[in-house]
Amino acid sequence: MRLRYKQEKNDKNEFINKHLKNSIYFLINQQTEKKFQAIQQQFFLPLMDKQQIEERWLICADPDSCQIYTLNINTNEFKIEYEVDQEYRQKAIQAIQQIEQMLKLKSGTWRMASKQIEQYRRRKIPSYLLHKQSSSIPTYLCQSTLSQAFVKVNSIKLQVKLNQYKELFVNMSPDVQLLEKPNIVEIEAGLVTGADEVIKNVLREIYQRFKVKLKPKDEKNQFILQIAGFKEFLTGNHPMLSYDRVRVQLRGMKHLEVILTEVPKQTDQSSLFPPIIQRIKGADQYSPIEWKKFKDVPILLWYAPSPLPKYEVEVINTRLSFGIGPNYQIKSDKPRGSSQENISNLECSEKIKRQSVGDNPQKQSFQEQGNKKGVGYINDLVSMRNELFRQNILQIDQNILYSGECDWPFSVRICSIENLVQALEQDNKFEKPQLRATYNGLIPPQYITKKTSTKVEDDNHKTKNNKTEDREQNKGRQVHLKLHKRTGRVLDPRNLDIRKQIPFGGQDFLDELETFQERYELDFLPFLISVQVSLYHGCKLLTPWCQAETKKQPFSHSPKFYQSVTFPGIKISQLPQEARLCFNIIAHSAIGQQQIIGCTTMYIFSEEKRFRVHMNQLNIWPFYKIDPRLLCVGQYYGWANQQQTQITTDLITNSYGRLIIQLDQFNLPMKWSLRDEKQLEELGFSKSARSQRYYEMRNTLIPNSDYSTYQQMQSSTLASEQFGTLYQSNYSTTANSFSSANSLSGGSHIFSKKQRGVVAGNSLYATTNIHQRQHTNPYEQYSQVGFTSQEQGTILRFGEFNERNTHIAPSVMHMGQGSSFNIHEQSSSQFSSYKLSHQFSSQNISQNQPVSESYNQIVTFKNWSTTPRTEDLAILQALLKYNPLNRPYFTDQHKYILMICRNHYKTLPYALQIFLMAIEWDDPEQVREAHNMIKLWTPLPPEDALPLLDAPFADETVRLYAVERVSILSDDELQLYMLELTQCLMFEKHLFNPLAEMLLERSLQNPWVVGHELFWLLKAQLHVRPSYERYSLLLEQLLMLCGEFRQQLMNEVLVDNELYNIAQKVKEENIPKDNRVSFLQAELHQLFPKLPKPFSFALDSRMEAQQFKMSECKVMDSKKMPLWLSVIPQCIEEDEDLQISQPQKIVKASEEGVAQINIMPDDVKQKEHANDQQNNDSKQSTLLKIMFKTGDDIRQDMLTLQLIKIMDKIWLDAGLDFRMKPYKTISTQDNVGMIEVVTNSLTIEKIHGDAGVMGAFQQKTIWNHLKTKNTEPQSFETATDNFLRSCAGYCVATYVLGIGDRHSGNIMITDTGHLFHIDFGHFLGNFKQKFGIKRERTKFVLTEEMAFVMGGRDGDLFKKFQQDCTNAYNLVRKHGHFLINIFLMNLSAGMPELQQASNVKYIEDQLALNISDQEATAKFKQEIIISLNDTWRQIDNWFHYIKRRGG
Repeated sequence: MRLRYKQEKNDKNEFINKHLKNSIYFLINQQTEKKFQAIQQQFFLPLMDKQQIEERWLICADPDSCQIYTLNINTNEFKIEYEVDQEYRQKAIQAIQQIEQMLKLKSGTWRMASKQIEQYRRRKIPSYLLHKQSSSIPTYLCQSTLSQAFVKVNSIKLQVKLNQYKELFVNMSPDVQLLEKPNIVEIEAGLVTGADEVIKNVLREIYQRFKVKLKPKDEKNQFILQIAGFKEFLTGNHPMLSYDRVRVQLRGMKHLEVILTEVPKQTDQSSLFPPIIQRIKGADQYSPIEWKKFKDVPILLWYAPSPLPKYEVEVINTRLSFGIGPNYQIKSDKPRGSSQENISNLECSEKIKRQSVGDNPQKQSFQEQGNKKGVGYINDLVSMRNELFRQNILQIDQNILYSGECDWPFSVRICSIENLVQALEQDNKFEKPQLRATYNGLIPPQYITKKTSTKVEDDNHKTKNNKTEDREQNKGRQVHLKLHKRTGRVLDPRNLDIRKQIPFGGQDFLDELETFQERYELDFLPFLISVQVSLYHGCKLLTPWCQAETKKQPFSHSPKFYQSVTFPGIKISQLPQEARLCFNIIAHSAIGQQQIIGCTTMYIFSEEKRFRVHMNQLNIWPFYKIDPRLLCVGQYYGWANQQQTQITTDLITNSYGRLIIQLDQFNLPMKWSLRDEKQLEELGFSKSARSQRYYEMRNTLIPNSDYSTYQQMQSSTLASEQFGTLYQSNYSTTANSFSSANSLSGGSHIFSKKQRGVVAGNSLYATTNIHQRQHTNPYEQYSQVGFTSQEQGTILRFGEFNERNTHIAPSVMHMGQGSSFNIHEQSSSQFSSYKLSHQFSSQNISQNQPVSESYNQIVTFKNWSTTPRTEDLAILQALLKYNPLNRPYFTDQHKYILMICRNHYKTLPYALQIFLMAIEWDDPEQVREAHNMIKLWTPLPPEDALPLLDAPFADETVRLYAVERVSILSDDELQLYMLELTQCLMFEKHLFNPLAEMLLERSLQNPWVVGHELFWLLKAQLHVRPSYERYSLLLEQLLMLCGEFRQQLMNEVLVDNELYNIAQKVKEENIPKDNRVSFLQAELHQLFPKLPKPFSFALDSRMEAQQFKMSECKVMDSKKMPLWLSVIPQCIEEDEDLQISQPQKIVKASEEGVAQINIMPDDVKQKEHANDQQNNDSKQSTLLKIMFKTGDDIRQDMLTLQLIKIMDKIWLDAGLDFRMKPYKTISTQDNVGMIEVVTNSLTIEKIHGDAGVMGAFQQKTIWNHLKTKNTEPQSFETATDNFLRSCAGYCVATYVLGIGDRHSGNIMITDTGHLFHIDFGHFLGNFKQKFGIKRERTKFVLTEEMAFVMGGRDGDLFKKFQQDCTNAYNLVRKHGHFLINIFLMNLSAGMPELQQASNVKYIEDQLALNISDQEATAKFKQEIIISLNDTWRQIDNWFHYIKRRGG
């Protein structure tokens, strides 16, 4: 009997699921910790008090109140400091003002008023964000492994300039005077030798040459090597091969120029940041702070754990400054209403801590005060849990419910829209453009629904028949004349209070409605309004039927709906933690036209994982539509009226339109948990998720033959909301079958809802549709949208009811690699067209579509824990070859095979992404299995983990694992992928997330490399409203914690702003072309005194300049009129300053008399002219040249150059060095950026011009140019080798990326023979045309004059070139999936030619992933022949030269 009791007790313990076990562990640990604390207080604390335990306190400045306070690092206790040195306080206020002026968090067009922002700012400061002050002598290290291409290279030649030590050249020996450059010491530095050891070798060489033991000028200084022209140093014990500049010089450069200088040794001040003081624990009174000790220490800014009283200070001058603070008048030293001792003990800790993969959701106690009685009851499972609690088997909080135990159908009630006109008022056409809600920069994004705001329109919009538009508008006007009354008043849309004119659903006051349409730029007169609701996980609908639309209501200021939406088969227990509701507000005309006039979103579970019960008020984004990829979008808090100084709750409530929705409310608070199917089934509960009933609904609502069509529509962010209407017509046929969804069969409900006391309304399932038409034929629904057969594919038109003319391609259910999907939207009418092009071949189906006829059958429920068959394993091999473009199109059968075979490919790191694409995130068992498999999977390389941070992967466990793997990247590799990582921040659910914390931590560890890149990539996107809140807060955190580096960033921001103002003046004042240069130079003369000395650029913090080279600054002649800036570096050593006297003749006495002997060798004489030319070139190379552009979005250039660097890294890792030279470019503001100008290089167009008018048709043009620049045989051979390699690399890179506009002005060659491309305004196959003539007829540029440098077509060098090209091409193909993923991760960046996944199809075609390496080799060799035979390229180059010459 006792054994039986024990067995039953064990069975009950097995019932406890994983998240309940964690709660037990938490409670046990909590009790143990309390007992330990009690023992500690009783026995140990008295002993510790005698020893006076010291605690560490941070000295912080609160950006909100401008107070100085100290913060206990461990306990989060804080104390306001009143006796503060005024100089220190002013420095803190200055830092606060600088951050505010740059980010405009308080004075900008966005209110930082949400509760989430307050919680994020006032969290406990993480210890991993507190780093010692970064060194003022930055070193740029490459921690990644050195390429195998340099395995035979053992050393690098250094030319060390000694110009700073003029005393060495006073008494030089004759032998030293004979040297060509006595001020330069040349040494061979071993690549594995440390930098400090190299410095010692330099000092030894100096001693051998000058017989002087050189010492620092100051005992407190130390010797160091500085890169000539840059703020970059070689110091420390790091081997030479780890320095970035050294690796660059290894690639075909002659030597590396450095300067021997000295810097102060490590100071004590640098180790004082962050400012920390020691205080005795429990002391009644703390000792005063020695403020003089922290006089030169940077300010640490951090929001206090709770709001502090404002420190009153009047700012006289708030201009962004550099070390010189503004003048302040301090009114009171102590804030009003505050006491002397204001010490608060807060229990504020990080809400999200670093946790290992697989951890269950936190189940910490959450209690609501005063549980209400009589509002429902809990039975079954909850009663059993209570019984276990009474038996002391399970310790739980009885006042918490968990979603994984709730089988109640999930529903959302659309109540009403309040203050709608106020939402639209945020974007009336009389507001300033920059203050309008839809302003997101000069290029409006795709999710803006106003046609007047769209700069880049579809071709169909441009070719629309104007007569048809007028006819439709007249028809709509006639309908409105019948429905509305005309008052005959003439209204001014500028001064109209429209809220008073549409109080009765818009059925009166036609004149007012026309004024309403004009003021808010609507496409038509609004008549009806509805709300579309969707349930998303990541960027995809949770299930195919998780989208519905309410009934249309009369358009009014506050339309009422009171309709419930229940998604069939979706229970609360199935909801993933990242599930979110998305709402589109749609206005309708009287003739059926539609326009989305607003949207909003809400995550079902909060950051604390609480279910958002009952009423929720959501601020509306005016004239935005849902973009499924933007997971960071929450409520709209834009603010155009800046006259209000005090923000109150009523002000916020009245300033925004709100959508009122209601979720179910239970008798106890609910938190999210993952459902445990097996244990619930053992207790007798029904199977909740992915049951047979689920698949019956799937097959009923969406025919299997159309499921892949649905999946393709899901992959497109442009048409997701339209596609839902395609299947909503099916819902009416199945409404009756799901009418009993509130009492789902096969299981008892363990939760009771509170009764809603709201106005009754019809329960609206996702089956609701305007057309309540019954269809007996499953395809009869398409007759109302008009399927028609055409050669290109199938056209779906939504609109009037047409005659039945259906044609469904049999292959539509197997759309994959062999198919393409294009969407063409109509302009003014609401007729949407979808073009499905099916291009299948037997080869494509056999290689990429390994499906059987059984896939055409209705999918039934299958157990994915079964053992796979041999046929399944064969299909698996093909599925693993699917590229990222086609993985979203996996059918149910594909996903089933990937699930049952998961243990067969878990050793393949790249296949984890494929496995996760097969997971149905509304099935808790599959989610649990996915989390388990992540722990069993072979660890991913960081590059393979990057795609797991993309929008399709919203699961927090998956993203946490991806961040852990990405964090392995070295700083230089992290900088390389920073463009994608900043985009992935938009795909995070919460402000506080692992990705943001990892980037912030690494940026503070190495601000010169990682922090600099992160700062400017985020700042360049601050004009985009959906991501402004997230990006600005992360920037604020970086600036508050980066210490001295904050001043470096502030300097760069000022330089960027001032240059932008000058560039705008050049454009706006219409300065004549001949006067632009003088105007620019005059503006730069006025700017120079305002700049810090020295000043640097955002392009590269290493580019530190002392002044402008005015004679070489100019305004370019191109359309955007960029500024060409030439600056003199701060660290430049001119040889003329040394005044070294080298005697040409020495008088020698002889028996015959006095003779003059010339000691200069003949070979030196011959080189005098060449040396003079080289000196002139050297002077030019020491100048830093930058192009400052406005009006162009250069992020596309940034992406292209990044991909070229990635390809270069792929080749280097394989041991191939193609001497690539991707220059630097950076975006600093909206359509503003800087581009590096590569010195000592010319465009091929200029080389053609130097050879004469017909230089473009001469074969020896480039060869002669290289021969001129490299007179010595050895240097010419090196230049030829550099040209051959770089030409091969860029031929492959431009071919794969589809780079367009490749004329002779966009290809350059350096004096050392490195060929490189510039200006990447067109890629992905967007080649230019002129007057209907194709200017570019080959996929890359390879002309006869280029082949001549390699010895002609039949030369050995040309054969080597072909071999290099094919090797490079095949290596890129092996990493083709990674390159495609890089493009897909940038879909939300808003680049003009990268808007949707179909744009990336060009890369797939160019890589030819389905052919063998031998076939790819033959393919690319054929492309080489085609390019060489293209005579049009030379003609186009000649035309371009003539055009520039004439201009």
